[in-house]
Amino acid sequence: MDYGLFTMPSHPPERGLYDGHQWDLQQLRWADELGFSEAWIGEHHTAPWEPHPSPDLIVAQALLQTKRMRIGPGGFLMPYHHPAELANRVAIRPAVRRAPRMPAPSLRARSPREPGAEG
Repeated sequence: MDYGLFTMPSHPPERGLYDGHQWDLQQLRWADELGFSEAWIGEHHTAPWEPHPSPDLIVAQALLQTKRMRIGPGGFLMPYHHPAELANRVAIRPAVRRAPRMPAPSLRARSPREPGAEG
């Protein structure tokens, strides 16, 4: 059986961005050491508890700090990213650590602040 990890990542608003980022990276290193086969990082930057505006940034950093685990973004909020720029960033990810390609991330077309976007 393979194990995977999905993280939002969520942090209390009083935790600094640097400390929260370091905590997320530590969790990914632990998951790799424990033998998890993959991890997915969500994009959440619309609430004080979820300060990650671009999951591919932490993915790239985590790929350099882990050895075996496949790591990829769990989704992108498209109103916050230019499609060509996002495609370029996602395409380069496997070369960072010669990691296998992860399936394409999910894309959300509407802003979470739009009426009815929650469902």
